[in-house]
Amino acid sequence: MQRSCNAEWGRGARVRRVWPAAATLATFIAATSLGRTLESESVPFDTYRQYDAGENSTGVVAIDVDGDGDLDLAVSNRVSNDVSILINLGDATFDDPVSCPVGLQPRYVVGADFDGDGDADLATTDKMGNSGTLLQNLGDGSFIPLDQLAVSQPDWLIAADLDDDGDQDLLVSEFTSPHCLTLLVNDGAMIFTTAESWVVPAGPRGGDVADLSGGGFRDVVVTAIVDDVVTVLFNDGDGFFGEAIDLPAGEQPRYAAAADFDADGDVDLAVINKAGDDLWLYWNHGDGSFSAPPLDRYPTNSMPHAIDSADFDLDGDIDLAISHVNVESFVRLMLNDGFGRFTPQLLTSPDGGAHVIAVDLQSDGDHDLVTANTNNGSVNVFLNRTREPGGGLELALPATGEAATAPGPVFDVELRMRDLGGQEAIRFETSLRFRPHRVTFLHGAYTSEPFGLPLITPIVAMDDRIDLSAGLDPSTGQPPSSDDAVLAVLTFESTGPSCGFELEFCLNEGPSRLIQPDGTAIVPLALHILPGCPGDVTGDCVVDFADLLEVLAYWGPCPGCRADLDDSGTVALGDLLQILAAWGSCGQ
Repeated sequence: MQRSCNAEWGRGARVRRVWPAAATLATFIAATSLGRTLESESVPFDTYRQYDAGENSTGVVAIDVDGDGDLDLAVSNRVSNDVSILINLGDATFDDPVSCPVGLQPRYVVGADFDGDGDADLATTDKMGNSGTLLQNLGDGSFIPLDQLAVSQPDWLIAADLDDDGDQDLLVSEFTSPHCLTLLVNDGAMIFTTAESWVVPAGPRGGDVADLSGGGFRDVVVTAIVDDVVTVLFNDGDGFFGEAIDLPAGEQPRYAAAADFDADGDVDLAVINKAGDDLWLYWNHGDGSFSAPPLDRYPTNSMPHAIDSADFDLDGDIDLAISHVNVESFVRLMLNDGFGRFTPQLLTSPDGGAHVIAVDLQSDGDHDLVTANTNNGSVNVFLNRTREPGGGLELALPATGEAATAPGPVFDVELRMRDLGGQEAIRFETSLRFRPHRVTFLHGAYTSEPFGLPLITPIVAMDDRIDLSAGLDPSTGQPPSSDDAVLAVLTFESTGPSCGFELEFCLNEGPSRLIQPDGTAIVPLALHILPGCPGDVTGDCVVDFADLLEVLAYWGPCPGCRADLDDSGTVALGDLLQILAAWGSCGQ
């Protein structure tokens, strides 16, 4: 049954408020008894570079609009009533803005391939125009406006596949009476229709989409800046959000970010409170119920306005970035210690950051920052230098010997750690876990010539984990050059048919990284895996009904399982299509 946003819909029995005090206390005790310090090195961001946009910029999205492989910027400007397109010149610098007119007071802009033609389109919420504008990409980064969206006083919006049909829908907050969230369903050709509206507490100003309940579907969190409430709406899989919980918040909750901040496998919430000048963390118990705030609360600068999450320091956990619109001109980084405890780092960012996003503008593997500035109509770009473009640490897996096609043969796999790029490091430590399909680890050794990184400790294997440690001789005091590397040779025995030399290595729990003598991270391990036999779930060198049955057996949410061939976290149609595409014997 479709509900009008203007119809009364009491939350009543469909709203649950769950505050398990015992679980909250247990979580607090466990977190505070781990004994890990909050010390953290700062993230090396460049001083901001500012680019003109329109008048009073309030929203920004990074998306490849011209199809050249890097991320461009689209900025919504609520006074000039347009979206500014800033093209990335390939080095994270940007061309002059190009204006695309939209409706009155566009607050936010999102980007996605709404029409399924392979390029990025845009959508805005035009609050005073009582509409939203669709901008269709012509394929070269130029846009034409399409029909406006039928919404009333829209503010925040997000693009996501909420009905699980393979295209990008829109979820829009509306400042009508009563206030509501409206789902606009995409037919795949950029034609949106109102599917449903849900009444929410007053002032829905920001939020996020993630699987909060663990059910495999995208749920929604939205902040109510008037009623001082955070609402979580649970997706039934068809884009219907029939069940919700309200979480108490601070003063004027303005925006939320959803991510696994304590690395326990579920999605938590981080909420900034504009009038409270603080950040609240809500810990997920794994089923979509959350700890009662304010268990973990941190001060911000004055008037925090937006928040985003990413691993800025590349240490394996999720950090936060918060922008502010008051005279205190800062972006506040909150660096995670791995257990969900945060320490601040301030970046000078003038002109009122109404929106902040974490994106990789340099294609170098770390997250940069962009703010949309409401005070002067501009964007500030902060480039992250944790990993330099073209550098980093790579792990290649070239195999030696003949293909192992039956039990018995012994073969080697070479792990080459190289291209350290002159980093001031004296050792490299990592722990790899291999998932043995049909192989057993026998032993491993390092070779020193012609590579410059000597052995520190022997290679150790226990169960399915291989520990590696190598680095420079501290007596030399010389940093590695870009050619320095170490070669580890791991020897395996085949215990069953295998196709080529595919070994599925994955990072062990805890970050694998290049570290300084004091233990702080420089750059993480990037893992390159040899191509194997796509679709061969069972590892018998044939893609057949056995593999098909494996996919069907694991159908549904299954992060990390072997039937999740496309690494989406869910065994679904994409994995089935891989099986069908690879049907038959693998090349030997």
